[in-house]
Amino acid sequence: MNDAVKYFQKNGLQRSRELAEMGFGFCSLEDGLSLHTEQLKQIVESHELVERLGGFERAKKAITLSDKKLGYTHVYLHSNKFYCFLDDSVDYIIPDKAIDIRLALKAIADVESCMEVSSESN
Repeated sequence: MNDAVKYFQKNGLQRSRELAEMGFGFCSLEDGLSLHTEQLKQIVESHELVERLGGFERAKKAITLSDKKLGYTHVYLHSNKFYCFLDDSVDYIIPDKAIDIRLALKAIADVESCMEVSSESN
């Protein structure tokens, strides 16, 4: 997925979203990058999900570094800007807002990988 990350880093969220939505499948681009639009779509969705969780720094601190998540399966950012950690009963409470913690952790890792590429290229 390295070329998809490089494309995202070079072109940003909006252009990456546009290419991913075109859904060409495998692409060889003019700047020598080769990627699959599904990989780019995953990166775009990860960035969007992390933003829904209050941004990278906040989400990473609350979800990755905190032990508050232990024993819980889902998380969402309440309108009062506090995180709510939920167990499997989430299906009955707020299924449209809650995010599986495993998915949130993956999204945070995806966003972080884009940041690593950025710092390596400087």
